[in-house]
Amino acid sequence: MESKKKSDETRSLTYTIQNIVVKANLFITDDLKQEKLTLNIEEISKKWDNTEFKNRFPGLFIRFTDPKCVIILFSSGNLILTGLKLFNHIELVLLKLITEINISLNSHFKMSEVEPEVVNIVVSASYDDKIDLNLTALLIENVIYEPEIFPALIYKSIKPVKCVFLVFNNGKVILTGIKDKDDIEPTLIKFGKLLKKKALFVNQLNI
Repeated sequence: MESKKKSDETRSLTYTIQNIVVKANLFITDDLKQEKLTLNIEEISKKWDNTEFKNRFPGLFIRFTDPKCVIILFSSGNLILTGLKLFNHIELVLLKLITEINISLNSHFKMSEVEPEVVNIVVSASYDDKIDLNLTALLIENVIYEPEIFPALIYKSIKPVKCVFLVFNNGKVILTGIKDKDDIEPTLIKFGKLLKKKALFVNQLNI
């Protein structure tokens, strides 16, 4: 997913969703309250070629190639889905997972009973202009900039939503912590306005 926004406030802004992280549970909440249900992930690992356990980590790693993603599945029924870039692939992948589990374990999980929740969206963006990171560290609050350790400036934003920016001097940023796709563009635009207000774009005076 990619979008482009042109504005007098933000110059030229482009962004791309790089990763969507989702959590869910295959068991119905009411059932979990009544009894301790477990999922036989060891049996799944024996029957599927695209799985692996890592050291003593309690989850089973399941890799799908179409669309490309990774699911970490726990015996509690909890799962973490990561690696997707399109929101309409979330239900597709979970349906595929549930179908294959039902076949392997002769179980009866239903997609309609699973409530996936997006817990993080990672976005890469570019403001199409270099940013003075040294000046940014002086003029903007809630930043960490230690170039001898890490080349990017870290900016923690509170409004419109809590999130974190990794800001590079070439004008590229990584945005993480967003949970709603509708918050992506307003958050990027707000940060772009802040950079322009503080005159932190290197070529700003030439425009």
